[in-house]
Amino acid sequence: MLDPEAPKAVRGFAVLDKDGKVLHSQELDPFGLEAEGIIPYAADIAAGKQPTE
Repeated sequence: MLDPEAPKAVRGFAVLDKDGKVLHSQELDPFGLEAEGIIPYAADIAAGKQPTE
C-alpha cells in the first residue's frame, strides 16, 4: 500500500469485491503480528458482516 504522507510503501491489506472495488483497506504495522487474523477479518467484510476483532 502507498503511504499518502510520504513516498514509501506501508504494510497492510485491502478487501476487494469481484469488480475490483475496494470494500476496506487498512494499514498494519507490524504486519506479522496481525497476519493470522487478516483472513477471518477480511472474510467478514466480504460477506457484508461486521468484522470480528
